[in-house]
Amino acid sequence: IARRYRTSVRAIMAMNGLKSRHFIRAGWKLKIPTRRYASLKRISLPATSVKTIEKSAEYVVRKGDSLWRIANRFGTTTEAIQSVNKLNDTYLRIGQVLMIPQDVSVFREIKTQKYIVLKGDTPYMIAQRHRMNLSEFLRINRLAPRSTIYPGQVLLVKAD
Repeated sequence: IARRYRTSVRAIMAMNGLKSRHFIRAGWKLKIPTRRYASLKRISLPATSVKTIEKSAEYVVRKGDSLWRIANRFGTTTEAIQSVNKLNDTYLRIGQVLMIPQDVSVFREIKTQKYIVLKGDTPYMIAQRHRMNLSEFLRINRLAPRSTIYPGQVLLVKAD
């Protein structure tokens, strides 16, 4: 199945919460991750098994990642990532492969870097300095429009 849809067995297993590739049975519905299909499609396979193709991305957890940061980077929610990956909690392991659900019209990864707030900085000034719109800056830092920021505070900005 993985070869047919140009993905990995590991990705299919992760997206469907499978522990062993030996437990797939005829009639089960599997989610098949792919970057190649622009829309959702249904296809029929032998043995009356139906597989659903969903547009998604594969992401490998890195040091410092959190479910919230990953969700914001990809413009989705922590709940959506937990649901797709059948996660019961928010604990992540470095190297863990996560399937990131994509809304076809919204998907966009934002590469970020840390920024240390200086005296006199405002969210608007920081956003402008790093070529971001204010709403994008507020969203990736979980700030409200009237949030107060402090010198020395570490925030995320778009990487150069």
